[in-house]
Amino acid sequence: FLKQKFITLTIKSLSIINKGAQMKAKLVEFILIAPLYAVLRFMKLIFLSSNIGVRLHNFIYYWSFRALTADSQHSHMMERLIARLKDASVGCKGIISWQRRIYESCPAAVQHALRNVFLRRFIIGSHRRRKLERQGHTVPHVIMLSLNTPEAGCDLECKGCYAFGHENTTMSPELVRKVLTEQEALGIYHVILLGGEPLLYKGIMEIVSSYPHTSFYMATNAINLTREVVQRLAELGNVCPMISLEGFEQTTDAVRGKAVFMQVLTAMRLCQESKLPFTVTVTVTKQ
Repeated sequence: FLKQKFITLTIKSLSIINKGAQMKAKLVEFILIAPLYAVLRFMKLIFLSSNIGVRLHNFIYYWSFRALTADSQHSHMMERLIARLKDASVGCKGIISWQRRIYESCPAAVQHALRNVFLRRFIIGSHRRRKLERQGHTVPHVIMLSLNTPEAGCDLECKGCYAFGHENTTMSPELVRKVLTEQEALGIYHVILLGGEPLLYKGIMEIVSSYPHTSFYMATNAINLTREVVQRLAELGNVCPMISLEGFEQTTDAVRGKAVFMQVLTAMRLCQESKLPFTVTVTVTKQ
């Protein structure tokens, strides 16, 4: 009887704690995220329309990133960015150009960049990690998840692939969701998805859509970036494909397979048409 009573009280306590956490999250959203998001949306119009906006953009970036260097995980990256902002020979054109490309992306990506990347990841997440650091814990600002091995899920056999040669294994969806839930609780909102090929992982769209506050950078060979997939990612806004290339057509096809380069270009054009932000990853070689 006592054991059953203890279990019942424990469940009720956890339920109360969970409701309290949800209420706290809603208050943060209402009091902090929503107003700041409105300000950033307004500033977006300024950035895209005037030289005053450019100067305001520089001021905000400099001081906000300077404040963030207190986060040891971000300090190196932020110091490099601040140095570039101060460099008179370079100026801020590159950073502003990047920022404008973000603002001109698909609406869901713009909203995610402002609400989650800037506010949650850089401000709330940094504060949470600093608090844990003061308690003696080291929390990274990014995690990498290898969802599957190439043997378990990849449609290419690239020469020199570091991931080949392992067992045919795949992370269970339950484990993936457990990790993603815990990483947000720790103040981590930046996840790199690796494989194998993440787009071949069963249920990947449902998983990334279940964590709208997290930014997912998906390392992909782009073979499965069809029009439907690209459109779905553009609707989500929190997934950025990292498309693998070895160079131009001859070099890429020599490593990745015949006609892969043209398939990658097709995927990139689909991303551009949908205004879905994407990046390119390359392997540096002596050649």
